[in-house]
Amino acid sequence: MRPLPRQIILVSLLLVAALRLGSLYWQFSITGFQRVSAKRTRPQKLFFLHYHKTGHDLSAKLALAGFHRQAQRYKAKELRQNILPDQTNSSEIALVDGAEFYLPDLESWLLPTTRIVHLVRDSFDWCLSAYLYHSQSPIPVRERKWIDKHDPDPCRIRDNTFAKQILHINLESVSALCQSLIKNSAQSSLYKQLQSLSRPQGLMLEAARGLLGARHGDLMRMAHNTYISNRWQVQTYKLSQFTSSRSSFQQAVQRICIFGNIKETTRSVDACVQDATKYAYLDPSQSSSSDHVTIHHLKDQERQDLKNMLRQNPVLGPPLEKINNLVHQTWKRNWKDALK
Repeated sequence: MRPLPRQIILVSLLLVAALRLGSLYWQFSITGFQRVSAKRTRPQKLFFLHYHKTGHDLSAKLALAGFHRQAQRYKAKELRQNILPDQTNSSEIALVDGAEFYLPDLESWLLPTTRIVHLVRDSFDWCLSAYLYHSQSPIPVRERKWIDKHDPDPCRIRDNTFAKQILHINLESVSALCQSLIKNSAQSSLYKQLQSLSRPQGLMLEAARGLLGARHGDLMRMAHNTYISNRWQVQTYKLSQFTSSRSSFQQAVQRICIFGNIKETTRSVDACVQDATKYAYLDPSQSSSSDHVTIHHLKDQERQDLKNMLRQNPVLGPPLEKINNLVHQTWKRNWKDALK
C-alpha cells in the first residue's frame, strides 16, 4: 500500500487542529465568554473585588504582602474601555472597586481560570462605617478629594429591577425617606449634608444612599454581585473575618493564598500567611492609627445603639436585613467546610 503524500497528511493535521480550536471557541461562546484579543493573551489571574468600606486598603495590602505582587487598581471606566495592560504576566493581580459596576461588566476578562476574592460586609456595619467616614471632622488630608463633590439628585432610584424582583424591596419608600432628609442637594455636597443633620438622620441618609445607588450604591451592588457570583470562581469573605482576631485573619488569608494558587509563585502558603499577617493585619487596639478605619470614632455602646436604630427603622431595616441574609447565605456556602 502506497504511503499518503505529505501534502495530504499536512492538510489532515491542519484540519483536525482547526476543528479542535473551533470546538474550544464554541465552548467559550456558549458559556458567555468573549474572545480575547492578541494584546490581551491572558486574563487577570486574581481579582480582589471590594466596595467602599469593605476592604479598599486591605485588598492592596493582601496582594502585596501575601503574594508579593504590586496589584493594579482599576476603575469601571477603564474596564469598560478595555484600558488594561498587557496581561502576559499571569501573576498580575487586579483590585476592582465593585461600587462602580457589576460582575458582568468584567465578563470578557473572566475566563474559567480567573479567580475572584469578593470582600463584603454586614450592611448595618457598612452604613455606620460609611457615615462616620463621610462625616468625620477634620477630614484627613488624603481624603479631601471628595469633600466638595455632590450629587444633584441623590435620592433618585437608579435601577429597581433587582431590588423588586429578587430582594422584594420597596425602594420608593427609601427614596421618599432620602428626600425628606436632603436639603438643597443641588448646592450641597454629601459632607455638608451630613454635617447639617443629627447623627441618626445622617446615618439614615447614608443607608438610603447605599440602597438607592446614589453616587455608588454599594449595598445594592454588593447584593447583586453576590447573587450572581456562582457564575464564576468566586470566594466570598466578610470584612469581619479580617478584623475580629489574628486567628480569624490568618484562617481567611490561608484560604485566599490557596485559592490564588500561591504555590505557582514559588512561595509557600505558610509564607503567604505570615507576610500578610505581618503587613496587612490591623489589630483592633491599634486601629486608630489609620485614617480609613472609623471604628474608634464611637464607643461600642454608641455604635450598637445606632445600628439598632437602623434595624428598627420600618423603611431601612427590612431591606438592610434582606441584603445581610443574602450575603450571609453565600458566604456560608463558601465556608461550609470551616463551619462544620
